[in-house]
Amino acid sequence: MELALEQKQTFKNEKMQVILRIALVSIFTMNLFYIYDNGGHFGTYSFFDVVALPLVVIVLNIFYYFIFLKHFPFLYQNVRIILIMILDIVATIIAFYLVGEVGIYYAGALLWFIIGYGTRYGIKIGYITYVTVILSWIALLKYSPYWQANIDVGIGWLVAYVVLPLYYFKLISELQKKIAMLHQDVTESTFRAGHDSLTQLPNRNLFEKMLHESVERYKLTKEKFALFFIDLDGFKKINDVHGHEMGDIVLIEVSKRIREINRFSARMGGDEFVSIVHYTDEKELRDRADALLKRISQKCKDESIVISASIGIAKYPEDSKSTYEIKKYSDEAMYRAKQQGKNRYCFFMEASP
Repeated sequence: MELALEQKQTFKNEKMQVILRIALVSIFTMNLFYIYDNGGHFGTYSFFDVVALPLVVIVLNIFYYFIFLKHFPFLYQNVRIILIMILDIVATIIAFYLVGEVGIYYAGALLWFIIGYGTRYGIKIGYITYVTVILSWIALLKYSPYWQANIDVGIGWLVAYVVLPLYYFKLISELQKKIAMLHQDVTESTFRAGHDSLTQLPNRNLFEKMLHESVERYKLTKEKFALFFIDLDGFKKINDVHGHEMGDIVLIEVSKRIREINRFSARMGGDEFVSIVHYTDEKELRDRADALLKRISQKCKDESIVISASIGIAKYPEDSKSTYEIKKYSDEAMYRAKQQGKNRYCFFMEASP
């Protein structure tokens, strides 16, 4: 799920980057027209030699946007981004080589490449871009007549490419750590808000949501469900004889046993638990209740502690279509099970006079 969301976000970033690339290259091309129209020149290269490269870049990006991204949005996504990044930088370096002194006005674009790729696609891609920019710029200083003649300016830009992104990466790294910590805090807070601190089962609030979702599920699929109200027998005696710390251990163990049989279970408080069980016929419910009673009453490590439970069962929608009444009826059925001798289950209709 998270991977799919990440891929979709990367795809959105790619689309935005293509649009920005077309816009910036178009501005660069119009600037070249302006320079040429006002008597400017590009060394030994003709105007058409220089303009051909940005025009090709614009055409290729339009093709990439409307053909490739439309039909193959997630194909080799990370590899594709790295290759496009390298082409971006190489095309820019070639353009700087061709335009000579004009390139000094656009040298900052390489910093934008490092920061932009790092922000959109993560620190790893950012560092690959960082290394690519430095190596490409060194190649430009070595082979470009203009930059050889202005090596001091070129070295100044090289220092900027080396130092400034490292500071940026440090900031991003610290920011990502804080975001991860914040995300963890939010996740833990959300979990605590919906779960019992002792047993880690869903609490009463989350149970109400689970019950509502089961009702909505029935409306869509007609899948019936039953509410099991589970109350431990003689739990007060365990607390009185063995202490509350042992009582907590028993509650934790019981919660695990209930969850093994009924996945959708919650702790209502004290020694009361509920489970939502989807079913097709009543035999399934009886089998599930038998299995639950058997599992709860299995021996503990301390054999002096004996656990059993009484279970009340109310069915939706047979017994009622009201969630309030379903809870009430399962509670009433549980008390009838206790009256009948405990360590047993009772359906609401069986408990009714």
